[in-house]
Amino acid sequence: MQGHADQPLNDLGRAQAEQVASALASYPLDAIYSSDLSRALDTALAIAAQHANLTVRTSALWRERDYGQFQGMTLPEVAAINPHAAQQWRSRVADFAPDGGENLLQFQARIATQLQSVAQQHRGQHIAIVCHGGVLDMVWRIAHGLPVDTPRAWALPNTGINQLRW
Repeated sequence: MQGHADQPLNDLGRAQAEQVASALASYPLDAIYSSDLSRALDTALAIAAQHANLTVRTSALWRERDYGQFQGMTLPEVAAINPHAAQQWRSRVADFAPDGGENLLQFQARIATQLQSVAQQHRGQHIAIVCHGGVLDMVWRIAHGLPVDTPRAWALPNTGINQLRW
């Protein structure tokens, strides 16, 4: 659970960032947004390098969910020290938050607010948002009107390209 930990891209991640940048090189972009965490930002910078007129606009509001005390741990590690918290996590209890972290409802509200703000600023434009798996999960839920506590039944591959019409 990386959460807000600023883990850099590894060799595979850097190769994937270059691949997605190449895939988007001919795509007309009007703006690029990114989480301020380096694993997303470095990917956004690779995309921006293919679009000479654009700079990356970063914000902590595009970060992954704040996992609080769970950050840097695996779910089995959490279960070993706090089985009840691990069960609430696995069950996607909407108002459960690890100590110091966000619950799913807070996380969803943060992402919905960011989406609305960017959509209003860029009506009729094409933008790229480089973020994290949990953020994309929330975007999917928002777009499809799905509750935060339903199990995920869709894939979110690293550096996948997802299109959303707002």
